[in-house]
Amino acid sequence: MTARDVRAAPMISSPLIAADCCLATDGGGAIVLTSLERARDLPRPPAVVLGYGESTTNTSMTSASDLLRPGSPDSGRRAFAMAALRPGDVDVAQLYDSFTVTVLLTLEGLGFRAPGAAASFIGDGRIRPGGDFALNTSGGGLPSHATVLLGADR
Repeated sequence: MTARDVRAAPMISSPLIAADCCLATDGGGAIVLTSLERARDLPRPPAVVLGYGESTTNTSMTSASDLLRPGSPDSGRRAFAMAALRPGDVDVAQLYDSFTVTVLLTLEGLGFRAPGAAASFIGDGRIRPGGDFALNTSGGGLPSHATVLLGADR
């Protein structure tokens, strides 16, 4: 898909076009945790959870008081404090990507970028394979062309 194709994608809900929206909608997620003692017997090395944070800002898009303020500033602050880490200490980020704007707001909310700076950061190709910031390395839910063109001039 070319940048022209992305720009020509149908409008879904202004300002979001079809290329800005997740292809599949999920209703939930789960993480299975066990003790470090138990994990040592498993076939793969364990990943140790250093910190976590949760935050809910609304129960639906229609009840959100501010669509541009996700829960990431609150949940990120708690997780980073618990882990005694800063955003600069993180090698890989796996962020929920329901819409292109969600990725931008979450990068900023977690402190990976200053407010308003995520689009240019992504537009510079830093999240592409070989870039200096590993983001959603599993591919995420957005169409791959949207992730690559997040910061493209529309």
